[in-house]
Amino acid sequence: MPSFTSIHFSGSSWALLGLMRFLLALIVFSTHLQWATDLRFPFLQINELHGQSAVFGFFLISGVSVAHSYEKRPTGYYARRFLRIYPLYIVAVVFAQSLVLLVGSQAVLANWEIPATGWKTAVANMLMLQGFAATSVTYNLPLWSLSLEAFYYLLTPLLFRVHSSVILCSVACSMVLFCFPQNFLLGYGALKYAWPWLAGFLLAKNKSKTWTACLCALGCVLIYFSQNQTWGCVTFAATAAAVLTASHVHLPRPVQTAFNYLGEISYPFYLFHAPLLILCYMKLGVRDASVFFILILLSTAALDWLFDKKLKSLLWEPLVKKIIGMHR
Repeated sequence: MPSFTSIHFSGSSWALLGLMRFLLALIVFSTHLQWATDLRFPFLQINELHGQSAVFGFFLISGVSVAHSYEKRPTGYYARRFLRIYPLYIVAVVFAQSLVLLVGSQAVLANWEIPATGWKTAVANMLMLQGFAATSVTYNLPLWSLSLEAFYYLLTPLLFRVHSSVILCSVACSMVLFCFPQNFLLGYGALKYAWPWLAGFLLAKNKSKTWTACLCALGCVLIYFSQNQTWGCVTFAATAAAVLTASHVHLPRPVQTAFNYLGEISYPFYLFHAPLLILCYMKLGVRDASVFFILILLSTAALDWLFDKKLKSLLWEPLVKKIIGMHR
């Protein structure tokens, strides 16, 4: 029987992490749902779990999955990452910025007013420069994390070549920066929030859970003391527990299929929920939290099918293959 410190991810492991990604996206959704309506059960309780800590959980899982993907098949790594995130991402940016034409330059919701950003900011977001040279498109604020993810993707081949002690030093620097509340451009956020991603990366690279478990425990302490978030600690600790135990999980095939699908739609759910929330409130007159959830979940599933399944196979994949072929 494998020891706790060994790691081998199976189909069941990735299915469990897929479910975890969906639950984390649901926490982020509930955080933003309070913009438009007063929260009630179960969204009030889900909101307590702290949206930003859920993003840290995303980073942790991403570090594991990206490092695993690169180690397993380094050839074509950047093309795979591009096709995984960019086709839906560019639609999310354009959709959010286009809302200005529908709702105006100020979205007035029940509990918050959101001023729109201009197309220059949108173009910077299309290039994933938010946090580096621009702010996020305000009609889709959750996009702040995607530029950081892309930055970590770019560094992955380099991180596989450096000694683990260098990565640990980077984690230490990131955790120190995390204790300071200020946020700046020029990639400051990419350093400040790197520690959960790097913790997951170390797990996949070194095949040992010890360091990742220690770093995640320290991360929970940081979340508690720097952000005063008891439930945020629970969210991140639960994600860490799922990551650390995933290699020992065995799920029936139908359960794997269901969990994998939830993990698949977690990405479009995260990308589109904020602009869809604004659209549903201001143009469809939706006020009930459950109706918001159902409409947005169904819409994101449709967007995933259209833009990540159909359009990707018709446009993006042939385009990427052609570009790769031109540079060989």
